[in-house]
Amino acid sequence: MFDLSVKDGAQALRRPFLSAYLVMVTNPKAVLFFGSILTAFVPADGPLWLMLLIVAQMGTLGACLNIFAALFFSSPAVVGWLRAAGSWIAILFGVLFCGLGGLVVYEVLIS
Repeated sequence: MFDLSVKDGAQALRRPFLSAYLVMVTNPKAVLFFGSILTAFVPADGPLWLMLLIVAQMGTLGACLNIFAALFFSSPAVVGWLRAAGSWIAILFGVLFCGLGGLVVYEVLIS
C-alpha cells in the first residue's frame, strides 16, 4: 500500500491523509446530509450544549467508522480477496449503475 519507511515517513503519512480528507470534504452525500437532512431535525434555537453534543457525536462516529474501514480493508485477507475479485467487482457495479441509470431514464420518460 503506502511506503512508511523512516526516510520519508512524514510525507508518506501526509499524502494519504490529505487525499482522504479532500475526498471526505467534497463528498456530495455528506454535504446533502449536513446541509439539509440533519438540519431538519436540529432546532434552530437549540442550546449550545446540544450543538456541541451533535458535533462531538458526528466526529466520534466518523472517526470510528473510518478507523474500522481502514483496518478492515487493509487486512491481508480482505486485500487478497479484493485483488482476486477486482474485475468481478468492477463488472458487478458497472452493471448495477447502468441498471440504475436505465431506471432513472425510464422514470423520466414515463412521467
